[in-house]
Amino acid sequence: MPFPFRNAACLAALLTAAPAAGAGRAAPPDGAPSLNLVASAAKTAAGHATVQRLTVANAGGPAARGVRFSYVTPIYVNIDHTVPLPDGCRTVLSDPSSYVPEIVTCDLPALGAGAEENVDIPLAVTITACFTGPALGAVTVEPSTGADGDPTDNWVIPTLQITEPGPEPGGRKVDLWHTSDVPAISETRPATVDLDYGNKGPATLGRVRIVFVAPFSTTTSDPDRPLPPGCAPLLATGDPLVPEAVSCDLPPLAEGEERHLRMPLRLLPGAARGFRYGLSVIAPDNVHETEADQIDNPSGPGILNIQPRPAC
Repeated sequence: MPFPFRNAACLAALLTAAPAAGAGRAAPPDGAPSLNLVASAAKTAAGHATVQRLTVANAGGPAARGVRFSYVTPIYVNIDHTVPLPDGCRTVLSDPSSYVPEIVTCDLPALGAGAEENVDIPLAVTITACFTGPALGAVTVEPSTGADGDPTDNWVIPTLQITEPGPEPGGRKVDLWHTSDVPAISETRPATVDLDYGNKGPATLGRVRIVFVAPFSTTTSDPDRPLPPGCAPLLATGDPLVPEAVSCDLPPLAEGEERHLRMPLRLLPGAARGFRYGLSVIAPDNVHETEADQIDNPSGPGILNIQPRPAC
């Protein structure tokens, strides 16, 4: 089975280039560090473990007095909990479900001008990943204090290539799908991410679940716009560097039925301008049913921060 994300090839190409092409925040005070981030290519088969290396560098300016980053595992991939995380890293969202991304945050020491630091994140592809091809995650980095000289290259889409699928799942099979959009947002303009979803058949006997990981620098908490019915926070932080996660427990879907969710988002102060990426996925949520075709279960919700550039 090919990779999940019907538009994944275009999405991956766009996201690989997006940080360099985007417009970031207004220039910080003279002498700010300029961090950048690179993720190595990783590959392994379903049911096996691997490591993804993240390289954080300070491209110029003075030393960053500290560095923070957050890593979101690709869907169908978990942290390998059989080995310790690197020093300074901790798991803030842990869930054994194959379709719930796990989230790790790391604090690194000072990083001098021209210096770089490698951090190896241990990963395990779940045995229920029934496809081959790239699985996409998300990671971003910032100085622990102060501004960054160029925030447009502070994030990447880490890719893990699944080389062999897991065994054909048992149980009654259903064929769910979902997709998402990319709304404009600013500090004075809240946004709503529309998630459309449906069932190609047969009818589900049990409930279904959508897991939504918000783009970095946003929050799903809005006093004027509650989460959709059936949805509740998995991780609520208010931290622009730690993405929030929401789980939605939804009623059964008839064959051919389509529905939609409207997920509220607000931009957190100081967010870099341009595009930011999140993750979402749909799956059957009962032990008797499995997904027939994972290719159209994940999606890549995002935002486009159109905050005006402050005067220099």
